[in-house]
Amino acid sequence: MVRYPLFLNLTDKAILIVGAGRVGLRKMRGVLACGPALVTVVDPALPCAAMAALMSEYKSIVYEQRNFEERDIVGKALIFAATNAPEVNALIWDVCRKAGVFCNVADTPTRGDFHVPAHFHEEGVTVAVSTGGASPSLAGHLSRELEAFLHGKLGDTASILKKLRPKLQAIDMTIEEKRDFYRSLIRSCRELGICLDDTDSLVMALKNALPPSLHERIPVILHGF
Repeated sequence: MVRYPLFLNLTDKAILIVGAGRVGLRKMRGVLACGPALVTVVDPALPCAAMAALMSEYKSIVYEQRNFEERDIVGKALIFAATNAPEVNALIWDVCRKAGVFCNVADTPTRGDFHVPAHFHEEGVTVAVSTGGASPSLAGHLSRELEAFLHGKLGDTASILKKLRPKLQAIDMTIEEKRDFYRSLIRSCRELGICLDDTDSLVMALKNALPPSLHERIPVILHGF
């Protein structure tokens, strides 16, 4: 099965995590980094020390010490079934499927609507790797190799492109010309190791990427940079 890759905006969303063990904690840390409005955790056991520490740090966590109930999914954007009981995870998946709510089932790759890929953040860039649930170990291995390869090589490239993009999009170029331009600019930024405050090198990179007829636009592009 081919999975559709996407990055979700969880800001102001409500999330449900059923199961507060090792897997549930890992899911929670990833979710909390994305700034959801509410993370409800349901587990019949008392919160462990790691969970208590997260609860003291993030006021968006609500811990309910009880078993899962079908009503728990109401109003939730995403559900994580992360208990140690396969039958409970299967029940959660069944309830979510009938209600049309996206659910991740930690222990069974064939169930659930989505997987959480192995991923890392490197200087403003997020890279994710998935094997579609076939081998999380392989996905993690590939992610670590990519992280080691990219470490320290991106510089401020992502930040530079973010600041320049609105003005660059306004330039009258064909789709193919813009594609070639961005490829050239990214290559120059990486080769020159350009920083946000290195305007001279940025001018050079833009001259290398833009056709000569557009060089006169460079001061306008960099105005207020």
